[in-house]
Amino acid sequence: MFTKPTLNAGTAQPKTDSAMASYSMLLALLLTTALALPVRAQSPAAPAGEDYNPEARLVELGITLPPAPEPVANYVNGVQTGNLIFLAGKGPKRADGSQVTGKLGREISIDQGYEAARITAINQLSVLKAMLGDLKRVKRVVKVLGMVNSEPDFEQQPAVINGFSDLIVEVFGDRGRHARAAVGMASLPRGQAVEIEMIVEVESGNPLWTQRKVKNFLPHMTSPEVDELLGKTDMVIIPIASLEQHAAHLPIGTDFINGVERSKLIAQERDVLVAPILMAGQSPYHMGFAGSVTLKAQTIVDVHLQAVESLIKHGFKRFIIMNAHGGNRAISTYLVDQINQTTAGVAVSYGEAVRPYLAPSTVAPSSVLDRHGGTGETSNSLYLMPDLVQLDKAIAADITLPDHLEAMLPEVIAGDPTALQLFLAEGLKAQETGKMTSSAEMSTTGVWGERHPAEGSLARGAAEAARQIDAAVKFIDRWNELAGPD
Repeated sequence: MFTKPTLNAGTAQPKTDSAMASYSMLLALLLTTALALPVRAQSPAAPAGEDYNPEARLVELGITLPPAPEPVANYVNGVQTGNLIFLAGKGPKRADGSQVTGKLGREISIDQGYEAARITAINQLSVLKAMLGDLKRVKRVVKVLGMVNSEPDFEQQPAVINGFSDLIVEVFGDRGRHARAAVGMASLPRGQAVEIEMIVEVESGNPLWTQRKVKNFLPHMTSPEVDELLGKTDMVIIPIASLEQHAAHLPIGTDFINGVERSKLIAQERDVLVAPILMAGQSPYHMGFAGSVTLKAQTIVDVHLQAVESLIKHGFKRFIIMNAHGGNRAISTYLVDQINQTTAGVAVSYGEAVRPYLAPSTVAPSSVLDRHGGTGETSNSLYLMPDLVQLDKAIAADITLPDHLEAMLPEVIAGDPTALQLFLAEGLKAQETGKMTSSAEMSTTGVWGERHPAEGSLARGAAEAARQIDAAVKFIDRWNELAGPD
């Protein structure tokens, strides 16, 4: 008796002679197709673990990176934003300077196109090397866009761009495996066979690093860059700041950071050196709150005078002293005088210098006390250092003033200049003076004001920054005009 076989998972189904013949024909067709395709020599992929060393891998492959190709128009080879580098399109420029040119499907073969893409990969690696210093910093090749100069009926663009992808994986291993597009183009610049873009994720080095280079900011500059700036200007802005409590919603470095950031913004509009010298200032009346730092007035003046003398030696002559902390007002005034009296430099006070050029403020006067750490500083900080403002931690302060200052307050708020002068002469003074006006004695939070700090706004801070920068630019232009040519 004939028994029909039972089919279970993993059991091969009996095949008829005709079915076997069909399979044989299919295998033969696949084998013929495979033999007809170009054969690529594949090297083992580079490991991505402890042995990850792309540059050593290049040596193993016998590849020497050429100098990075220069951009041929008004663009740069690559732009880094965050941890991503976007590389401009590069073509198959050989080491001797010649290009692989021609149209796929007409003048050149797939093999030649593959080699052109491989050459392009070497050129992009040379750009990465120039930007990063060490290819070990490549964390991942993210995306490749391959453009192939090809005839309309040519459909093997992926086989061409494989020349790029294969080398990238050979060099970076699994880190080199990327998303990709390979597309045909009717033409490419200079008739080159391919052009390829690449996006790469890189290790940033210090995981906490967030700064980017800022023009005319002394701590970011090289000595040659300072020399170059001296060919344009002899003017310096020096912010005089502090390290002191600003309640729970603003950082201790508020005055320093805001002063430096405002100075940087001015220096983007006009060539002027921004040279912060000290972070700390005179803040004895804030020492009741942890983290505040205070220096003696003479120390602040001496350090800045020595710094100014250093800058004068290099060729800088004109100094704008920006007081970024109310408690430094007398110190800043004295420093300006000492620069003018004892050095070859010429100094002015920022506040006095820009006052004639300041547009009227659009902020309505406050009807209550609103000073240190209040809505004004909060607004400025929301614009100048937004990531450091913790508005959710802002708390309205309970204010306790000595009786005679409390009685004087309505006239201060009304704008009486004498009342304001006397109020500030006693207000915010060190606990040791016995005036009962240190920040810890007057305020439950450290804010010297009755308004809730959260009433500050980014829009108000932006408007004030624009107002200050415009006035500073007008003053600088006027000083340059009056100074005349060297």
